[in-house]
Amino acid sequence: MLVGTALLLVDVAVKRLPDHLTAAAGLGVAVLLCLSAATGGRWEAFGRAVLSAVVVGAVFVMLALLGMGLGDAKLVPSLAAVLGWHSWSAVFWGIGTGLLLGAVHALVMAVGSGAGRKAEVALGPALLVGALTVSSLLS
Repeated sequence: MLVGTALLLVDVAVKRLPDHLTAAAGLGVAVLLCLSAATGGRWEAFGRAVLSAVVVGAVFVMLALLGMGLGDAKLVPSLAAVLGWHSWSAVFWGIGTGLLLGAVHALVMAVGSGAGRKAEVALGPALLVGALTVSSLLS
């Protein structure tokens, strides 16, 4: 939660997601989910979390090659893993909600401030809010 807050604030301020924070988020999620699986016997959920992180991460790397920020591609595996711990539908709704929030933000920026198509939009906060919202509803 603390690293997520830092990521959100930094991305809003400078439209960048620092590598050391995305790495800390990934490591923290991996350790906590592994410990939870080991102590609670939820290896199926752990496997789904890992697969979610890999699949969604790969999709975002491809999107980064098309122009989306690479920081978002480094952030999203952590979010997908947390959502994948719950279910595949949580991954869909959590990441989808984040993308929808990001699209609405970009549209408001384009209409409200006259920002063009090349304007930088901080997608990290929207992804974090979407994942947190869905994860909270499922916990």
